[in-house]
Amino acid sequence: MRVANPYYVYYLWSKEVLIKRCSGSRGGRSMFDRYLRTIQLCMTGMVCVVVAVLLTYDWSPESSSVFVHSDILMAEFSEDLSSTIDKVNNLGKVVNSSRDAPQMDGKLVESTSTKSSKILSIPLEKAPIKINGKPLEKVNVNYIHNIYFSVKSCSRNYKTRVFTSMLTWFQVLDKDELAIISDNSSAVKPYTDIVRRSGFNLIISSCKDDHSRYGLCCKTGIEFSSYYKALEKHNDNKDRYQWYCHVDDDEYVNVPQLSHVLQQYDPSKPYYIGKFPWNLRRKFSENPYIRVDDDARVRIKQRNLTMMANHYQYATGASYCLSYALMMKGKDFFNGIEELTSTCELAGNTDDIAIGFIIEVILGYNLTDTEYMFNQYDELDDFSIEQISKFLTVSFYVKKGKTIHAVPLQYNIPGDRSRFMAYHCLLYPSVSWCPR
Repeated sequence: MRVANPYYVYYLWSKEVLIKRCSGSRGGRSMFDRYLRTIQLCMTGMVCVVVAVLLTYDWSPESSSVFVHSDILMAEFSEDLSSTIDKVNNLGKVVNSSRDAPQMDGKLVESTSTKSSKILSIPLEKAPIKINGKPLEKVNVNYIHNIYFSVKSCSRNYKTRVFTSMLTWFQVLDKDELAIISDNSSAVKPYTDIVRRSGFNLIISSCKDDHSRYGLCCKTGIEFSSYYKALEKHNDNKDRYQWYCHVDDDEYVNVPQLSHVLQQYDPSKPYYIGKFPWNLRRKFSENPYIRVDDDARVRIKQRNLTMMANHYQYATGASYCLSYALMMKGKDFFNGIEELTSTCELAGNTDDIAIGFIIEVILGYNLTDTEYMFNQYDELDDFSIEQISKFLTVSFYVKKGKTIHAVPLQYNIPGDRSRFMAYHCLLYPSVSWCPR
């Protein structure tokens, strides 16, 4: 026995009811037909509107990615940055198309505006940026603001290093006293937006993200040129940037203490202040110098330069400071990618060694070896709290998942792998997120 479809039965019943209601007037069935015709016209009109909308929408890959992910981006940046950073990184890889990436032409390049950056600007303006659950909090400290800092970094270190520095020692500086030099990577566009929205000067370069001689010297040349450009902007204030200090992104700078030490030297005279590398200090304990080899002598002669010394020292590339006078004397060797890479070729070494080579061998000025300017290879376990508070710089590195040679403090701050937050709290205990 065939079972009737209930929906079809309902349709027939409704039809008969409607016909009966219309039968009271002449031409009841024709009135029913007019009802059906009206409904058909309405349905046809709605279909036409939907088709028109679909035909006019831009279904390119970029626009479809933004359409899908815009609500996710809006929601995530209202949360804690540390809990959503990986998701945003993955979204950045989807949203940023290759045609939006700056061209690698060997010059300084700035990231171009994309649809994703427009989306990100909305939640970043509404929600405070947090790192490891902690807001960026300005620290007001009395010191002489005459130092220009450049921080060499790379795109892969934003999350692990740059953001921690933004939370800690960057907050001691005025924003125009600092430049962050990095490489170009469209995959981390959300990260670069966060740095810039925080007010810091991020310079995106075309330099490679590696530790080759050219890659390191390329970024160092941009670091130096950023200092000379900053001087031009403040040429009406002769005391503004009397010192240039280079810092790697795995260093924490005790800014007031460094300022105090630099006040002991006259910036109108050539000073090269830093720390000779620990490994060479041990290797050459009796005579800690590097001899100028024959190849370097030939290159010096070819450049018609005068060799002022047969041996030299250099400050480790983790951090060092040069006085205004020395920056002016070395400008022809330091200012820009072409100049600095040529300097590295002249010295036959990477950036930090080449700087020492130019200053001591060509210009004839000596390194001022400074205590407490520590790098990642210095062991810090035997220092007292009083000594630790007077460090100029501290650093760390990670080996097999374990943090090595970090500042020896016992503050238990979640996410503080580098111990920079603990050190920041030692120096500035009034910061709101420090342990009480």
